Amino acid sequence: MNSSTLVGKHKGASFLVAGSAPSLADMDLYLPDEVVTIGSNRILNHPYFKPDYVMLCDRQPYKIDYDAGVYHEHVDIVKYLVSTTLYDPKIDCRGFAVVPKPDFPFYPWRVGTMSAGINLTDFETRFCSFATIAGPMIQAAVIMGARRIGVVGVDLQVPKLGESHFYKDAKGERVIPEKGSDTCIAKRGTMERFLDLKRMLVDRGIEIDNLSPVEDSPFASVFPSSSFDKWVRKV
Repeated sequence: MNSSTLVGKHKGASFLVAGSAPSLADMDLYLPDEVVTIGSNRILNHPYFKPDYVMLCDRQPYKIDYDAGVYHEHVDIVKYLVSTTLYDPKIDCRGFAVVPKPDFPFYPWRVGTMSAGINLTDFETRFCSFATIAGPMIQAAVIMGARRIGVVGVDLQVPKLGESHFYKDAKGERVIPEKGSDTCIAKRGTMERFLDLKRMLVDRGIEIDNLSPVEDSPFASVFPSSSFDKWVRKV
């Protein structure tokens, strides 16, 4: 599918960007129809929240849900944004084996390194990885025309109760804290990149709000926690 057709497709819209942190399970994600939603990786394991777009670039969670038939099950209601690094054999992805090119419709893009430029323009230019899928999701929302962005399920910290995601069947997925930290799973440099992104969004007049209920997370150190209910009422 031609990714260029997505540029500005939702100009002026409110976007909700959803990660997979445990805090997502504590949120009421029934939203007005006009909110455009983006989730990532294994978000389709949520009991009722099915986003408009699912962004994929991590081989391990992708293979788990592909083998279980999750992507094919939702192909009629979800649009997939797939990084070509999933199936590019030239790319090393933390030692995880390359996966076959998806056999369902998808819009291609490509994740770059942490040092890649932040891309707010098109789907042909590589995206900055931020070492977390939250970064590419926000970049995609801006490219598609977001005026306001709310972020949920992005805390970037090891949860206190041991669950690393809102779903329970992690099946061997690993959460590796940043070296020297007991709680932060953000890689070195990630928060600096989010500060760069925050400045770029302010310059463009794009509102971004962290709507997670976790007020003391690493992500909240850049984007302070805001009220989800108030954000929804402004849609």
